[in-house]
Amino acid sequence: MNNFKKIFFLIFLIGLIIAPQAVKAAAADASILEYGPQTVKNKAGDRIDVVVKTTGEPTVIAGVPQTTVGTWNPFTFVYNNGEIYYFKGSFTVTADGTTSITLKVDIDEVDQTLPAITRAANHTAVGLVGVSCGGDDNKCAILKLDGADAGLTCERNICVALPENRAIGTKCDHNQHDAECDTPAGGFDFTCGKNDHCVGSTANIACMNDSPTVNRYLLLGKVYAQMDSSDRCDIGLYCDPNKGSCQNDFGQGKIPSDKLGEAAEDIRDQIRNIINIALGFLGVAGVIVTIYGGALWMSAVGDDEKVGKAKKTIVAGMIGLVIIGVAWTIVSYVLTITQSIS
Repeated sequence: MNNFKKIFFLIFLIGLIIAPQAVKAAAADASILEYGPQTVKNKAGDRIDVVVKTTGEPTVIAGVPQTTVGTWNPFTFVYNNGEIYYFKGSFTVTADGTTSITLKVDIDEVDQTLPAITRAANHTAVGLVGVSCGGDDNKCAILKLDGADAGLTCERNICVALPENRAIGTKCDHNQHDAECDTPAGGFDFTCGKNDHCVGSTANIACMNDSPTVNRYLLLGKVYAQMDSSDRCDIGLYCDPNKGSCQNDFGQGKIPSDKLGEAAEDIRDQIRNIINIALGFLGVAGVIVTIYGGALWMSAVGDDEKVGKAKKTIVAGMIGLVIIGVAWTIVSYVLTITQSIS
């Protein structure tokens, strides 16, 4: 018994040691994903947008400005994907100077101070995605995405993401040109959809949350958790969860975002159901005709004329059943082939 108490006490002590470390590990998972724009010298009205990613829901996220005068706009919740939470905030400069911001994240009552955000001296661009640039690349921002510099480019007087950072969800202007969604090799994997973000343009483009073709940065547009699957592929396509990619839409497209119902049924299934019902009625009719012929034969009482009529009726009923069976087989085969081709 004494040994049992000792073991229990030892486990209790280990728990007291490990538990705080586990909480601290959770806090350490907080990270700055992206921020921008960056400028060589702040001017009144300039803004730094910051996105913070945390593992676990924080109780406090605070920005601490240093060496400059400005207004901190509190962080707001954007979305979460399981235990991963995303928050977005911004700092608006109210006087000229340089900027450095330290973020403080409180998760499970454990403070985690994140690395300072500094606007580097060699960056002069300020315009974020979608901002007018008047044909001047120098007016488009240089952002920090996953800790690396990522400039924006000016296309048709609008700041847009560089080709290597374009994906499903990246912001564009469908009134301008699909070139805003072109990929580095000049490919046409994406086009600018009606909701002003890039969408998959052809079949077999990966469109699920874990696909590398889906935007990961809030400052560049809509990230995967903000997009309904029906908004990820171009007109005539839908995001197939089974294949994980855009597929040709033959009636499988989902009901729009008003959410009035579940996914619409494939039109081929509707055709198959209608044909099955029709052939079912014909099959019942064929059986009735065959039974009627048998009844005629039984009631003929040796009358050769009635026996002959009964035989013809039975043969006609059997032939009808065979034709119905062959027709059903052919229709099912054709529909199956069209489904595999799509």
